[in-house]
Amino acid sequence: MSEIKSKQHIQAHLLAPTYGQPLRKQKSLNLSANKLKHFNNMDHLEIVLPITLLFLAFILKLSIDRSIEVPNLIQAICELPVDMEFLAISFLIAFTIGKDADTGKGLFFCFVFIFIAVIVVILWRKCLKLFEKGDKLWILLLCINIALSSFSLFQSMNVLLKNDVKSNVKTEINSKNSAQNGN
Repeated sequence: MSEIKSKQHIQAHLLAPTYGQPLRKQKSLNLSANKLKHFNNMDHLEIVLPITLLFLAFILKLSIDRSIEVPNLIQAICELPVDMEFLAISFLIAFTIGKDADTGKGLFFCFVFIFIAVIVVILWRKCLKLFEKGDKLWILLLCINIALSSFSLFQSMNVLLKNDVKSNVKTEINSKNSAQNGN
């Protein structure tokens, strides 16, 4: 109950008239109100939830029935790019099977990212072997692996979100057209 009251208080404060304040201050309050409305819509939940799940899995793998020591932490960090790459592939699969999807584009990206996943797994294994040997080259391989999987993850989110934006625009256009035809 107090959370609802505090949320209403924040909304009332953000939407309250700002008489006597400089115009720049009024604009910033209006932008804050728009951000609050945007946050309430929970846009891009299809991206936020899987990424949250990825980090939850990382924390659980690191902490459950293991002592948090430097070698275990490094091993978990070295495994993270593999998880990121498969998350990227799952975003592409979601895009491919979506109702407004360009299936050919989705399948193309899926195959490319599966090839990248093989490279990421190879780099992960080599990184662990070099770490166990004490060779500092594992740091460079880890950086390359993180960069490669991050690129894949951002590209797959971009593909998924562009499709989401296109389908939202189509829905808005269709609703405007039906409203105009009804008048």
